[in-house]
Amino acid sequence: MKNVDLVVFLRPDDRRYEFSDNEDPVLRATVDKCLEAILLDSELELVDGNHPVVIEAIGSTEERIEALTAALLARAKNTTTDGTVII
Repeated sequence: MKNVDLVVFLRPDDRRYEFSDNEDPVLRATVDKCLEAILLDSELELVDGNHPVVIEAIGSTEERIEALTAALLARAKNTTTDGTVII
């Protein structure tokens, strides 16, 4: 994950879309729990401090977009002209 700058995590119970009929709900729930543990709880220690930045986007689509925009703007303010991010 050293080349990943930003990850947006959408809480599984906060999704507002339908799943296809051929999707396995048990597999989806398992993957959702594993991703939450990896990204938010750093279970595999793939997230080191603030790298990559993990945004847990919750709320309406507009609220999630605002959270992502704020994170991108904050990151841009900490980026030098050569692309180095200052954290």
